[in-house]
Amino acid sequence: MLLVSTLIPVILGIILGHIVQGFRKIFGTGVAALLLLLGWNIGQG
Repeated sequence: MLLVSTLIPVILGIILGHIVQGFRKIFGTGVAALLLLLGWNIGQG
């Protein structure tokens, strides 16, 4: 269940990033921090 709760936001972000071009500019700089948090989330399970 933890893996599902981690992957759903990632998949939604990928979909929104391809649909709306403005999301790439806004959230593109935070990718490194998000990857760190996702790794922490998966590692805790």
